[in-house]
Amino acid sequence: VGFLGAGVILRKNERITGLTTAATIWSTASLGLSFAYGMYLVGVTTALLILAFLSIHHLPGWAKIKSKKHSEKTEGYD
Repeated sequence: VGFLGAGVILRKNERITGLTTAATIWSTASLGLSFAYGMYLVGVTTALLILAFLSIHHLPGWAKIKSKKHSEKTEGYD
């Protein structure tokens, strides 16, 4: 699983992509293990948390929060 996760992380110019995909692969593996060991409540709860975290950027107003944080980070780099 580690090699699959590392294989989707790419670096292009100064951007690094694929980190969310790699984390999703790891979390899916952990979900599979929790269900395999009979920890259904942990598995379902974790699956719902993962779904919430992965879909949070679709909420209204998320672009404002993201652009505000980005502008704060780049202040002073002019």
